[in-house]
Amino acid sequence: VLIQSICSILGEHGQSHILLDYMIQQCTGSTHQRSESLVILHLILCGIPDNIHLDAVVEGMLQVREEGQGGVYDDCLILCILAECCRKLKENFIIHLQHVLSIVMECISSNNSTISNTAISAAKSISKHCGYNTMSGLINGCADYLVDHIAIQLIHPSLYVQGCLVLQTIITYGTYTILPLITDCKNALLLSLDQWCSVSESWSVLHALAKRLKDWIELEESGNETSIQEDEDEGEVKNSETEETLEKKDIDSIAHYFLEYHAKKQEDEEMGDLSEERDGSEEEVNNEATDKVPPPAAQAGVDIIQRCTHHLSSTDNALRLVILECLELSLIAMKPVQRVLLPEVHNIWSAFTHRLIDNYLPARTKAIEVIKTMAIVCQDFL
Repeated sequence: VLIQSICSILGEHGQSHILLDYMIQQCTGSTHQRSESLVILHLILCGIPDNIHLDAVVEGMLQVREEGQGGVYDDCLILCILAECCRKLKENFIIHLQHVLSIVMECISSNNSTISNTAISAAKSISKHCGYNTMSGLINGCADYLVDHIAIQLIHPSLYVQGCLVLQTIITYGTYTILPLITDCKNALLLSLDQWCSVSESWSVLHALAKRLKDWIELEESGNETSIQEDEDEGEVKNSETEETLEKKDIDSIAHYFLEYHAKKQEDEEMGDLSEERDGSEEEVNNEATDKVPPPAAQAGVDIIQRCTHHLSSTDNALRLVILECLELSLIAMKPVQRVLLPEVHNIWSAFTHRLIDNYLPARTKAIEVIKTMAIVCQDFL
């Protein structure tokens, strides 16, 4: 408390530009006592009554962040200092957004909850004091250089993870209007995934995208492609029809039932004994799917399901669960666009059935949940 009072008095009555210059020098160039210097700098900033020399503080924090080597505490302090500078500079802070936003957006998707929550608070402060009011408004208003920044990062292996984190934040907190703008970024990510590079980071982005597809596809189908409510953060979509959890002894029998069914179906197809009605139905679906290019959200759903087909055989247990979750979310989201969905379900079926006998019990259980969702969504087609 004493130190806080002293720093506040120094900031209010001292030579602020000299103090700030000295503290910035202490923070940059060396990691020795950096955390302590950042704390004092933040406390001094809180006491400064004007916005003199704050541009230099922002540039100094960007330099500290670029140097790296900081821990959770340092990252949170840098975010707090940037938010305090924005609070004092208000609209004058806009000139720094091009460089600051990418750092804030990257931190929002951090796996560390302390960094993530601090970054969200900083983003809300920036939105408020720069005239955007909401995080979605901030993202939409700065979409041009955010997208350019991500595109550059995704083509450099050393920066790929940071690009994925920023893209994940944009998808999570942005609105439908951002989707067409990030098409090139999404395609670059899919290309990397096809080459089995940075697989876990790429799937984190696709999982965030899969969670937003339900609302976005509904907007496309209704013809009302307006922005979704800014602070809406979709959680995991659940079926309206819930059932009791399957026990282990039931899983094996259900899995083998579907495998036997699939084998019999393939045998019937080879013998040409499938009914003409079903053949005609599938052909009609395929023809309709090729007649019209899906809109952006529906196409994103197709992209996700196609990557699920190739990556369901991953040897990473945790990753298989994420992929199955992405598949389930995509199935639910694409229910309104059956003409696009059904051919993809047909294509993924063979790879998916192997997960019904997965050696990893949680993945096998999740596969059972996915097939129940598939039956509800696809109905008679399955």
